Amino acid sequence: MSPKTLTALVAASVIAIAAAPASAEDSVQFSYKSYELDTAGGANVLHKRLTKKAQLACEAPGARTLDDMRVEENCTDRLADEFVAKIDHPRLDRIHDAENGSVRIAKRR
Repeated sequence: MSPKTLTALVAASVIAIAAAPASAEDSVQFSYKSYELDTAGGANVLHKRLTKKAQLACEAPGARTLDDMRVEENCTDRLADEFVAKIDHPRLDRIHDAENGSVRIAKRR
């Protein structure tokens, strides 16, 4: 396999997701490699990573009220939902649904 072909395959296997902003000025980027979804363990690690990314994007610095924390939690949930929806993989959907008690069916099978 030529170096160009290998580079093209590697580039094709890396998928970046730009999610809706956590606030009006923000854009949140999340990247993953398609092979991470090949196993349940890999999908589980990916789910933890995307959830953490969503938390960090939604978390406000400093002291926060209970209302602030609820807003952050809702933001985290929405952003994680969006990441999962854009990845659109049944294995990740099952993990996300189990974590959140929701049901989403991937379009791709």
